[in-house]
Amino acid sequence: MFGYAGGYPQPLLTPAMLAALQNIPGMSAAGGDIEITEKTSTQHKVGGQLDLQYDFDDGGLLRYIKVGGKIVDSRRMVTNRGYGVDYSSSIQTLSDLGVISGSYSPVFPGKGYNWSIPIIDQGALFQLYNQIAQSLGGMNATLTTCGGNPINAYNCNTQKATENVYAGYAMADLQTGDLEIIPGVRFEHTDVSNTFWYIPRDDNNVRLVGSFQSNKATFNEALPSVLLNYRPDARTVVRGAVWTSYERPPFLELGGGSSETVSNSGGLQVVTVTVGNPNLKPITSLNLDASAERNFSTGTSVSVAGYYKRLHNYIYDAGNTAGVTNSTGTGGVITVAPANGGSGNVYGIEFTFQQRFTAMPAPFDGLGVSGNFTRQWTRVDLLGDGTRMDRIQNAPDYLGNLQLFYAKGPVNFDVTYSYSGSYVSVYDTLSKKATWDDVWVRPVGRVGLHAGLQVGRFAKLDLSVSNLFNAETYWAHIGRHSLAVSDIVNSGTTSLLTGTIKF
Repeated sequence: MFGYAGGYPQPLLTPAMLAALQNIPGMSAAGGDIEITEKTSTQHKVGGQLDLQYDFDDGGLLRYIKVGGKIVDSRRMVTNRGYGVDYSSSIQTLSDLGVISGSYSPVFPGKGYNWSIPIIDQGALFQLYNQIAQSLGGMNATLTTCGGNPINAYNCNTQKATENVYAGYAMADLQTGDLEIIPGVRFEHTDVSNTFWYIPRDDNNVRLVGSFQSNKATFNEALPSVLLNYRPDARTVVRGAVWTSYERPPFLELGGGSSETVSNSGGLQVVTVTVGNPNLKPITSLNLDASAERNFSTGTSVSVAGYYKRLHNYIYDAGNTAGVTNSTGTGGVITVAPANGGSGNVYGIEFTFQQRFTAMPAPFDGLGVSGNFTRQWTRVDLLGDGTRMDRIQNAPDYLGNLQLFYAKGPVNFDVTYSYSGSYVSVYDTLSKKATWDDVWVRPVGRVGLHAGLQVGRFAKLDLSVSNLFNAETYWAHIGRHSLAVSDIVNSGTTSLLTGTIKF
C-alpha cells in the first residue's frame, strides 16, 4: 500500500485512484451525514497557604525552623456530546454541499504529496448543519452519543470530580561548619469525589436509560526529605538529597464512567461491567540526588549530577483507557477496573557547563557557550506480575542542549541546539502482548535563535526564530527501527518579532 521517499510514506495509487484524489470536490457525497462533537472541560480552584518561619540569631547549630499549611479545593467537569444530521439526497458530490471555499495545492510542498485538498468554510458548514437541525427540532434533537437515547446521549460522557487537598509541612535549617542540613516532612491528605454516568443493558444487550453514580477516593501520604549542601569554598558546592514524592491516579481512572455489555458464552449469559477504581494506589517514589558544581575565575562553570528514583504502583496511559485492568467475578457478572502495575527504577547522570569569554578583547568579551547533557535509564514492571518489563513511557534516554550566546551592553544574541532522543509513547499498540509493536517517537534535533536589542531605557526589540532548519516536530511509528504507520508532524519554522515598552 505504501512506499517511502525520504522516510515519508507515499501511497501507491493506480492512475484512476490518483485522478479521484486530485478531484476531491467531485467525490461522491450521496447519502451522507454531518457530525459534530462538542467537548467541554472546566475547572474551578480556590485555596490558601500560610508559611511561618522563626530565625535563631545566636549563631548555633539551628538557623531557623519553618512550618506551613495549604488548602486547595478544586471542582472539575469534562464532557463531550456527539450530534449528527443526514443531508438531502439531492446532494451528490462534496462540491454540492456548498462548504468548499478553495484548496491547498499541493497538500505538502516538497514531500511528493502533489495533490490538492479542499479548504472547508467552517461557517458555511455550521450554517448547513444548523439549518437541517432546526427542521428536526433543534440541536439536542440530533444527539447521537451512546446509542442516541436523549438522556443517555446528553450525560453519558460527563464526568465530574471534586478534589480537596490539605497539606502541612515542617522543616529546619542546620549549619555546622561548611555543611548545611535541611530535614523536613510534608503530609498531604486528599479527598476525591467522582460523579459519572452509568448505563445498564437488558438481556438483549440493549442500552437502558442510565443514571449518575459516584465513588470516593482518599489518599494520605507522609513525605520526608533531607537536603545537604556542602560549601568548602566560595566557588564550590556539593549537594545531596533523599526525598519522597507521589502522584495520584488520573481522575478518569478513579471514576471515569461506568458501562456494561451483555454477551453469551457457552449458553451462559455474561454481564461485563467496566468501572473506575477508587482504590487505585498512587505512584510513590523514593528519590536520591547528588551533584557537584564548581565556578572558576576564568568564567568557567561546570557541574555533574546523578539521580535515582525507585517507583512503586506504576500507572501508565493507554490512550483513552487504563494501561492495566483487572477482571474479577465469576458466573454471570464480570467487573473490569483499572489496576496498578509494579515497581520500577529510573536513574541517570547529567553534565552542565558554561564558559564566558570575558578575557577576550572587546567586543568579543560578551561571548559565551553553555550546554547540558542527560543520559537516563528507565525500567518498570508494567503489569505488576513481572511478565512485562519495559522502559517508562515518554522518557528519552538522551537529552541535550548546546547554546552559543552573546550579551553585552544593549545587545544579546543566542543560538541554541536542542536534542531529545527516541522514546516509547504507546505500549503494545496492536495488543499482541509483545514489545515489537510499541509505538516509538524518533529523535528530534532543533535549532533556534534569538536576538534582542535594548533601545534606550524603556524599549526593547526581540526576534525569535524557532526550528530554524525546519526539522520534523514529531515522528512516531510502530517498532523502534521501522517506519510502519508513520505519524509525522512538521510544524515548520516560526518567527516572532516583538517590541516592548516599559513605563
